Amino acid sequence: MRALALFIPCFLFLSCAHKETKLCDNVTLKEGRLELSSNEQVIVCGSPKGGEGWRDVPIPQAQYQLNVLLQESGYLTPRFERTGDRLDVWSGPRTVFKDLKVHGADGLLEGSKKRKVIGETITPAKLDEINQWADTDLRSKGYACPQVDVKAQVWDGLVNVSVNPGIRQTVAGIRRTGLDNLDEDTLARYLAFEAGDWYDVRETQLSVNRLLSDGLIQSAYFTSSCRGDQVDLHLRADVGRPRLFRFGVGASTEEFPFLDIWFKNTKLDGRASSLTATLYASPRVQRFNLGTELYILPFTKRGYFGPRFQTARKTERFLEELSGKAGADVGRNWDKWSVRWRGRAGPTLNYVNTVKGKGPRDVLFLSYDASLLAMNHVYESGLSTQFEGWQASLDYSGQRAELGSYLNVDKYQFNYKQLFNLGGFSPPLVVLGTRFELTSVNSKTDLRDPNAKKLPSDYRVFFGGDDNLRGFGRKILNNNDFGYLTAGYAGFEMRLIEQLPYHLEPFVLYDIAKLGDGRANLDDPIFTSWGLGLRWPSPFGTLRGSAARGRIYNENQDTAMYPQEWVFFLSFGQEF
Repeated sequence: MRALALFIPCFLFLSCAHKETKLCDNVTLKEGRLELSSNEQVIVCGSPKGGEGWRDVPIPQAQYQLNVLLQESGYLTPRFERTGDRLDVWSGPRTVFKDLKVHGADGLLEGSKKRKVIGETITPAKLDEINQWADTDLRSKGYACPQVDVKAQVWDGLVNVSVNPGIRQTVAGIRRTGLDNLDEDTLARYLAFEAGDWYDVRETQLSVNRLLSDGLIQSAYFTSSCRGDQVDLHLRADVGRPRLFRFGVGASTEEFPFLDIWFKNTKLDGRASSLTATLYASPRVQRFNLGTELYILPFTKRGYFGPRFQTARKTERFLEELSGKAGADVGRNWDKWSVRWRGRAGPTLNYVNTVKGKGPRDVLFLSYDASLLAMNHVYESGLSTQFEGWQASLDYSGQRAELGSYLNVDKYQFNYKQLFNLGGFSPPLVVLGTRFELTSVNSKTDLRDPNAKKLPSDYRVFFGGDDNLRGFGRKILNNNDFGYLTAGYAGFEMRLIEQLPYHLEPFVLYDIAKLGDGRANLDDPIFTSWGLGLRWPSPFGTLRGSAARGRIYNENQDTAMYPQEWVFFLSFGQEF
């Protein structure tokens, strides 16, 4: 009986493994598995509904087509046997990559950094992927015209990448065609590079993406021509309609749902001055913005004059506030050191009315606002994938009693985010995300003073939620609804890439912060969060979920009100 019990599974396995599949009336797959699509069925078997040349497919032609289809599926050593007008096919085993070696790269390429190769089936598509990886990596390091040849050895699964990078080149010049009546200097605001820089294909792609995302160009691409240690670039563009409209929806457990509508006209004149209108609406926040970038300043072609307007309503458990802002800035967008810089500064006329909670009632005051954003090109290129690069911002806002405010107050805020592709693999294996925040509100009045109630909510700090401490509820760390004047925060997230089915990306998280209700002073309690999460970069947007536990160290009577518990967060369309 024991022998019979072992024989039956073996018999079933062998019978299934050698089961024949009839591909056509006269073509039989004796070994292996191959599913033909309707079009493939026609080119292998023919069809009575086909054209003159496709009603009956000759056996040699059927064999040729099957050989191509089997190789595309990784069967590189198929066997065919013809008997009269019949064809028998044995696919043989799938051939897999066992090693990858790079030749001639002189340390520019490391085969060990290319993931998703060893153990994968050798197919033409996979060989093209390896070729694209090598070509793009070299072009991103200044080699504009490399020669790459990829060949796989069927007998031992070795893939050889032969490389001739050529000479490293700088950008000699940039030709432009198809810009119609646009001022050519307009293009300089979008270019991520300039003449004399080392060539980097990522920066040419980034420049095109900027043009497309702004709606200024309908289609665009760069061609390159190498000559010695220089490369000439030619931008071929097709100017599209100047109006761009976007509509987006998202949701989270903090704001469910939210709506984002974005409209931009990028051709108010020949220098591509623009007008942008945005509407954001959720149960928590409703906000309408209208802003312009008018390139009319006589002393600069990259600087702009930017009138702006905003009206908003925000509702929290402890606060309901109506506000309006009207102002005008002088700003500039430029690139330096492979970093995108955006700076603007100007006065703002503010209206604030606190309907519920602590804050000024029906006040009109003048403030001065300034901001500087820096984002390296690697981060900007991968905004959707969130793999590597950094972004930093510095914001200032100040108001004075003699200009309508109740108080003299200045707010400084610094934010920094950096993503690390640990190990430098392609595609990444583990991504470490870090973010830091420092906020300081300088006022002679601390939050225990009765005049503190006259501080607008924008000049007070509230913590908790997905923006910072993920182990606490949204803005639940609010110091008895007063908020804080000083905050220091660090957040960390480690994410695993392409190791789970369906592109699911698990991550672990940790946050730590200290808060203070006085000027430039952090109190003793330490707020922390730790937990787990899952990210799914779906075709329609990013879906993220996390579970985090809040914990407070060095507690005192002021922190007794804050719950230390698990907080669950789910969002669609938001990132770390």
